[in-house]
Amino acid sequence: MNKQLQINLWQIHLWGINRRRLRTVQHECRDGNFRTLSPAESLHESSLGFARRFVGPVLALLLIAILSAGCRSESFNATEYDPPREAPAINGINKDGSEFSIADLKGKVTLVFFGYTFCPDICPLALANMMQVYQALPDDQENIAVVFVSVDPERDTPERLAEYVTAFNPDFYGVHVSEADLPAVKQAYGVYAEKNYLTDEESSIDYLIDHTGWVYIIDKQGRLRLTLSHTAPSDEIVHDVTLLLKERG
Repeated sequence: MNKQLQINLWQIHLWGINRRRLRTVQHECRDGNFRTLSPAESLHESSLGFARRFVGPVLALLLIAILSAGCRSESFNATEYDPPREAPAINGINKDGSEFSIADLKGKVTLVFFGYTFCPDICPLALANMMQVYQALPDDQENIAVVFVSVDPERDTPERLAEYVTAFNPDFYGVHVSEADLPAVKQAYGVYAEKNYLTDEESSIDYLIDHTGWVYIIDKQGRLRLTLSHTAPSDEIVHDVTLLLKERG
């Protein structure tokens, strides 16, 4: 094959390629008006095709990510009761001498802690934490209740509870449950509280009480919803209480 023939065949080959390209570009034109697009127009059309194929799915993925992040921000920090259940009864005498029933606090978000006034560490920390939570929600305080239930009915009279609890906040409840009723209340809430005598004589009033340090949160419908440690950061508790306040009572 001579050189001229090779050149002619190569020109025919290039013409075929260009013709196929032209048909492709013309096929992408609208309204049946076929015309040859300039290189800039071809690039523009290619970009639009890319956008149509890929931008939509990318935006959809971004929307899903945003919605997922929003859902996570609305979740509780504390451990949830699943399903929620009716808060067990707590009946006793409040620090002011009036009768107390946890059922009377329906319509409020209620934080319950079991402790005693002679407690050297856990109880003061828990009540100080509850005080910070309460103070962080000044516009919602009428819809929040903090209840300190004594696990030491022998020493924690209503008068002593009034002195102790009021030092943290006068709005807090300090509840004395009778020795006869207290075991059932502790069992219902899963509270451990046992005397630890500092002497060999169990009749001595010189004792500590080993007890659990959980905060129980009851929603406005009177259901046990959350439980958390007394050392949980106050801002996390505020977040959870705020979510419960937004729910219907």
